[in-house]
Amino acid sequence: MFTEHPTHARPEIPVLLLLIITGKLGLLRVVFSLQFNAGPAQKFSITA
Repeated sequence: MFTEHPTHARPEIPVLLLLIITGKLGLLRVVFSLQFNAGPAQKFSITA
């Protein structure tokens, strides 16, 4: 069963790491863009 799908050995770990890294970078970009482009009221309304 496991030897039939070698690509599905442990895809969760690298995928989660990539998602976490890209998610953090995306959140930082969104926060910075909101801080520079929009006011604090709009930022709070989006995050809330």
